[in-house]
Amino acid sequence: MLADPQVGLNGLDNYQADLKISFKGTQDGQPVNQTDTYGQDEWPKLAARFTSMDSLDDSGARQVILTGSVGEAQYFQATSASLCIPNWGAPSGGSSDSSSPACSRRWARAN
Repeated sequence: MLADPQVGLNGLDNYQADLKISFKGTQDGQPVNQTDTYGQDEWPKLAARFTSMDSLDDSGARQVILTGSVGEAQYFQATSASLCIPNWGAPSGGSSDSSSPACSRRWARAN
C-alpha cells in the first residue's frame, strides 16, 4: 500500500484509475448481487478528466454513465449508445457535437 497514492501523478502525461465495488448478500431478505465499477482517466497537461460509472445488478440490468471535461468543455453521456453532449458554460441554443472524440475514446476503454 502506498503512503500517498497521488505522489508522482503530476509528472505523468496521463493516468487512469479503476475501482470495483461488489456486494453479494441480502437486502430486505432478498438476495442481492451487484457490482459497480468506477473509472477515471486524466490528462493533467490538457486539463482533461473523464469518469465513468458502470453498474450491474443481479438481474443483469446495466447502467453506464460517462462525465468529463476538457478545458472548459463539459461532456455527458448516459449510455455508450446515446449522444455524447458537450456543453460550454450556460446553454446558448447552439447545436451539440454528438460525435465528440472525447467521449468515443473513453467508451473504447470502458467497454
